[in-house]
Amino acid sequence: NRVLQVTWSYSVNGESTYQEDFYEVYTPYASVSDIIEYYNFGTRPSDINYKDPQEIMAAEFIARMQIENFTTQTFGRTYGDQEIWGNGSDALELTERMLTIDQLYENGQLVIDNTQNPVYNTFGWPVELTTTYKAIRIVNADYEGIISYDNVVDPTIDMYGRFRPSYRYAVVGQKGWVYVPQDIRRCTVMLAGDYLSQDGMWRQKYLKNVNLSEISFQLSAGAFNGTGNAIVDQILDEYRNVGIVII
Repeated sequence: NRVLQVTWSYSVNGESTYQEDFYEVYTPYASVSDIIEYYNFGTRPSDINYKDPQEIMAAEFIARMQIENFTTQTFGRTYGDQEIWGNGSDALELTERMLTIDQLYENGQLVIDNTQNPVYNTFGWPVELTTTYKAIRIVNADYEGIISYDNVVDPTIDMYGRFRPSYRYAVVGQKGWVYVPQDIRRCTVMLAGDYLSQDGMWRQKYLKNVNLSEISFQLSAGAFNGTGNAIVDQILDEYRNVGIVII
């Protein structure tokens, strides 16, 4: 995922000029065909239940924004860095999922560069991602796991782990997900369906009580706190990034 800046240089009646445009490359969480197949929408304008593909794409966009707002994360793939403060252990907990560790900086100094051949490493130990992709750790192949400083003499660290406290670490590489999880894809389809059927029309207008002559209903408070779909909220709960500060 990225934003592309395109500069057009051209001449009109002998006068040179240019134009700048910006285009966003993003990962859809559900395709148009996914939504059409799930709801059995018609594919021809003459079909009674036909939905225009542009309308379906707009519904997917809204569903994607709802999911990202609820979970506070995206499910595409980007390239960039994130900064974390060391805590004196042999592992560094990340704020975002990392798929690769291309470079590692310590207080602004490059200490590991896996893009070079041979690998550049002044950090002293190789590092790897954990199975959750939410932390990196240093590895000692002799002990098949995270190293311990019990038998290592290094007066500069004062028996701390390699990720020293109050040190600033920047990890550069691919971030996010290799593919959109099936749960997220299904939730996107369900939310897009709510939008296309106008099921969420009342909630979008902040209407809590609706009285239609012989029919009346009241929306639960949860309809305004989550995505508006109770089943989707339950599925997405396990994907939520919750920031906790202990004082």
